[in-house]
Amino acid sequence: MAVYGGSMSGTLLADFEIVAAIDAGEISITGLSRDEKGDLPLTDVSAVQASSLDLTIGRILLPPDIPAELTDPEPTGETGFRLDPGHTAVVETREKISLASNIAAFGFPPARLSRNSILMTNPGHVDPGYSGRLRFTLINMGRNPYSLKHEAQIVSLLIFKFPESVKSDFATRNAGKPSGSSNIPLLNMLSPDFASFTSRMDESATKAVAKRLVEFERETNSAKEKLTNAENTMRNAENKFSRSQLWVPASVSLIVAILTILGANLIDIFGVASKKDLDSLSSRVTTIETVRDVEAIRLELQGLKESLAPLLKSQTSKEQ
Repeated sequence: MAVYGGSMSGTLLADFEIVAAIDAGEISITGLSRDEKGDLPLTDVSAVQASSLDLTIGRILLPPDIPAELTDPEPTGETGFRLDPGHTAVVETREKISLASNIAAFGFPPARLSRNSILMTNPGHVDPGYSGRLRFTLINMGRNPYSLKHEAQIVSLLIFKFPESVKSDFATRNAGKPSGSSNIPLLNMLSPDFASFTSRMDESATKAVAKRLVEFERETNSAKEKLTNAENTMRNAENKFSRSQLWVPASVSLIVAILTILGANLIDIFGVASKKDLDSLSSRVTTIETVRDVEAIRLELQGLKESLAPLLKSQTSKEQ
């Protein structure tokens, strides 16, 4: 049994240390842009950040509807893609990276992905001695589509350096075979629609709409019933008011007719002194015709009856 002594801890590299490791060949990365002096720029859009190395989107590989054969040609992929809610894609880095036997890395998705509900399932770590492109599985767990754009940042690598090389690096363990020689096995394992998310979402939406339609119909019927009851109540009130007022116009018309027919005779009978009383009666009848309050009309008619009583009594006495 082999026994390895000693201890070794890695150190997180800062930007100038990452640049030094690249210049020393401990980190090899394609696609880096240098300035006119041959230096690696340190700006907000540089690959080298304060304590990380940012890689960008290269090919975008989509899971097939029907699993492909392992002998099929490697998919060419997309350079841009709209990832719909619930759908999956495999993103391969544009850059190839090679790490020396004393360099390791940990990958983290940029905050932009999580803010847009994009789940990266396998950022993980990169072993010393690794060489090749990195690839990541993305799932849109949000409500809105998300655009995957060529050369947009896809991962931030924290770079660690050991004082010595590891005992057996990635290349040694894998007999020099580069990682990710074929993407077909990974793509065959994935579903274009993660866990049938889209179909389940459509089903849930259909059920929700159906439930809301039933509730809407119930609310509509209830509103119709309330409206019908209100209309019936109003109609009954109108009928009751009409019946209570029916005797009023008839009574008023009768009195007016009596005064009209007997007016001249009453004046002749009672003389000039009675004309004032008759005019007063006519005025009160006119007032009654303009009143809409039933109780007020009743009182006016009662007063009119009391006013007529002395006249009729005087007429009867004179005739006798």
